[in-house]
Amino acid sequence: GAWVFGGWIPTADLDGKRLRLEIDEPGALRLTSEGYSGPVQVVSENGWNLSALMLRLGKRLTVSPSAPLTLSGLPPGPYLVAQPPGRIVRIAVREGRIAEGAMQGDSPGLGSPSPARR
Repeated sequence: GAWVFGGWIPTADLDGKRLRLEIDEPGALRLTSEGYSGPVQVVSENGWNLSALMLRLGKRLTVSPSAPLTLSGLPPGPYLVAQPPGRIVRIAVREGRIAEGAMQGDSPGLGSPSPARR
């Protein structure tokens, strides 16, 4: 199985039509933190709130210096990761790669994608 997130399709657009699913090779994001420990919000560019979805499934998304956050099976595209008090990291997920970002002290730092581990 695989997680699949994509653009919202209004019910009216489906009206008796078959839905065709085309899945790109997924990527992943990995967030590290040098000092912050606590929850983070992860939202895709098209509005999927992954934090809310994961919470509904019983998993709160958190990060700490000793426990990086890794989300795999993500469709390629930009994701925003926010932590209190309003720090935001933009992470660009690419097919078959792990995109890395870091919360570094008071200013977030961005990393570059690394090859996905299989």
